[in-house]
Amino acid sequence: MESFILRIADINIKIEALQSFTKEYCKDFILPLSSPYEYLIHIQERDLEIERERDKDKGMYGSVELSCLYRKIAEYMITKDILLFHGSCIGVDGKAYIFTARSGTGKSTHTALLKKLLGDRMIYINDDKPLLAISKEEVRAYGTPWNGKERRGSNTSLLLKGIALLSRSETNSMRRIDKKEALVKVLSQIYLPEDKILRIKALGLINDLLERVSFYDLQVNMDIEAAITSYQTMIKEN
Repeated sequence: MESFILRIADINIKIEALQSFTKEYCKDFILPLSSPYEYLIHIQERDLEIERERDKDKGMYGSVELSCLYRKIAEYMITKDILLFHGSCIGVDGKAYIFTARSGTGKSTHTALLKKLLGDRMIYINDDKPLLAISKEEVRAYGTPWNGKERRGSNTSLLLKGIALLSRSETNSMRRIDKKEALVKVLSQIYLPEDKILRIKALGLINDLLERVSFYDLQVNMDIEAAITSYQTMIKEN
């Protein structure tokens, strides 16, 4: 048994894991074991069996326990008005932006182009699964240990200003879209639990997210001009 305190999205959670790999993977977010915590996640063999049934690909980045922990944290976070989002989240000049798309479309490639364009002005908050804390006034994006196969991310947070819904095209274009158009595309990028009460809560948070953040349709190729397009249209405007 591996016990550790995970601080994620300003919330302390005690984890009792079965594998030392899990603790090592989360090391950038771990506090001293004596730290106070508000929630306990105790992973058991039965939890792993259930996760294996859900995930035939043997878990996130090769670890069933990591997938199990990610799911349990995502569901608890909904009770705290926090959603887990699938996308590459970056920070530019102190503000956060997310590029999201179906897996394999090129969102990480696009943010890598932005890094090439912007250099030290840009940081990676999380390249795969950031958390979004939604309040009445704002949305804040947080890094998590689940930051993609390349491990691009940091234990930091910034106010989220824009979300780009990315798709591939031969030419580059970007336009702001309304709440209705964004909803259809964004639903599949947010973790929605099986529990009905939590799901209803999550759907309400998605509505709040759509109200507080600007959304864009982004059509890009994999050229540096694509990064210039998203910078000038979304990042520079916000």
